[in-house]
Amino acid sequence: VVTDDLLCHKLFGLSSLMKATGYDATWLKPSDSVLKKYKDIPVLTNLSTGFTVFPPVNGEFKCTLELNDYGDVNVSDAESCAWSLAPKTEREIRRNLAEVLPEAADQPFSRSKLALSVSTEKRTGLIDRHPQLDALFIATLPTTLEPLGISLGTRVVDQIDQAVTSKLCQSLGLSGRFSVAEDTLAFHKPIVVVGAGVFGLSTALHLARRGYKNVTILDREAYDQTGYTSAAASADQNKIIRASYGTQKLYESLAFKALDLWDEWNSDVRNSSDLPDSLFFHDRLWDNCGFLRAGELAGLDPQEKATQDSFPEALKDTQYRLSDESRREDARMNGI
Repeated sequence: VVTDDLLCHKLFGLSSLMKATGYDATWLKPSDSVLKKYKDIPVLTNLSTGFTVFPPVNGEFKCTLELNDYGDVNVSDAESCAWSLAPKTEREIRRNLAEVLPEAADQPFSRSKLALSVSTEKRTGLIDRHPQLDALFIATLPTTLEPLGISLGTRVVDQIDQAVTSKLCQSLGLSGRFSVAEDTLAFHKPIVVVGAGVFGLSTALHLARRGYKNVTILDREAYDQTGYTSAAASADQNKIIRASYGTQKLYESLAFKALDLWDEWNSDVRNSSDLPDSLFFHDRLWDNCGFLRAGELAGLDPQEKATQDSFPEALKDTQYRLSDESRREDARMNGI
């Protein structure tokens, strides 16, 4: 199972299906007074300009801008080269910063990079068997969807169950009526997961929960020794968890499953007596603080309307359209 989208693009002949492109990322280290003032800001995104600024981590604000079309990036070149912002890009980042962090807008940037993103033409992921290599599964989502990745493993394991059972029945001359649960031989088939980011670990975790005994995880980074760093997209310190994906029901389904898992992990951290050095029992891995979307239209844009129509009926009362006076009153009554 390959969950590293860069490897899918480079090594497994999927460049016709997957495009590697990039966006600008930069960090600035402001004064202590600015850090203190803005230490509790949420992730702020301007959907019109493609600009995002993240809460400070280790004294730095991270800013990204999806403004430039870098085309189909050569992954090897991008990973090895130094990167500096184009003058137009820097001006646009500073213009956006002036709106939300005015005291930091003219501060020097401490470093910059071309952040890589791999996705299909329709900016979706691949969760399927490789078209030519029978024993290879591909499990990737766009890099903006890592928070959903903890539930991705359930989809992958469902497909592996079907494939392993089918192969086993063929080799033993059995009919297709046997399931993996009924035939424990299938649980000992060796499975290698390439990529120890959130997609890979989710796949391995759900394989183990399903009963598979012979699972190995490989990664080019020695995370077991060094801990997770910014080398992996899914190890970023700030992520948005949302379920608003319009008509993309797969993402919505993964999001709702992921929310339950994030709650479970928060509980595990609170109640664990054996945490890694970087975690404390009072840490929250995610905080359900709500999600605010603002637009210039008087009504809902097509994407937002599709999201509201798609949401489960039981959750629709959690959605507040603030242009509706009665819902504004509901929000006030509920302390929002």
